Formats: sequence, structure tokens, C-alpha cells
Amino acid sequence: MEDLAHLEENPNIIRFSAMILRLANDLGTYKRENETGDIPKSIQCYMNESGANEVEAHEHNGIVHVSTWRWPYHPRS
Repeated sequence: MEDLAHLEENPNIIRFSAMILRLANDLGTYKRENETGDIPKSIQCYMNESGANEVEAHEHNGIVHVSTWRWPYHPRS
């Protein structure tokens, strides 16, 4: 019960955990899944939205991944 109360008080723990896993998965599987015509990944979405090339989009995804990883430990940075 105490754990559930903690999650209710800190809902971003689940949100950011899911985001970290999603970004990590996209970094690891983007190329193969893009070749098979799978749904757009965060990398492809960033390329479409910003006009970035694939290398820039990978770098951006990595930066967002690291920033998201830091958030629970340093929420104000």
C-alpha cells in the first residue's frame, strides 16, 4: 500500500520510465524497423518535424534520452 501511495504522489516516475524505455528501444531498433515499414519511431518523427538528417535525429534522441534519465534525480535541471 505504501508503494502505491508513493506512485500516486509521484506519477511522473511511471511516465518517465516508459519514455526512457521507448527512446532506448527506438535507438536500438530504428534502422531495422524502418526498413520493414514499421510505424514511425521518435527518430523518424524528429526528422520529419525538424528537417534533421538521420545522424542529427539519432543525436537528438540520445540527448532527450539522457535528459529524461536525469529528470527523476534532478527534476529542476
